[in-house]
Amino acid sequence: MKLVKAKLIKVESKPDAKTGLMVHRLIFKDKHFDRGLEEWVPSSLPVKLSPEHHDLLLNYQRLQGQEIAVEVDVTPVDRNVYFRTSGQGIPMILKEVTTAESK
Repeated sequence: MKLVKAKLIKVESKPDAKTGLMVHRLIFKDKHFDRGLEEWVPSSLPVKLSPEHHDLLLNYQRLQGQEIAVEVDVTPVDRNVYFRTSGQGIPMILKEVTTAESK
């Protein structure tokens, strides 16, 4: 288990192509090291909302634009890493972001 601490920039919801069930993803503002540029560059970090945490969706939507922390499970597949909420799924507010800061 890992703790993701970042600004929540978006909450996406769409039906799964195979099952038709709704899939919710939390999109965080992140950065990663680009080996070609040899510097840190902005990126996004998608975290899938576990089905047992779907009842917390409105809470996450209200926290868009704020810096939060959430427990996640990390699953490596081939050369990729996937994140899914874990534990109780309850977000912790780290920093209230004002309108001026989010611009």
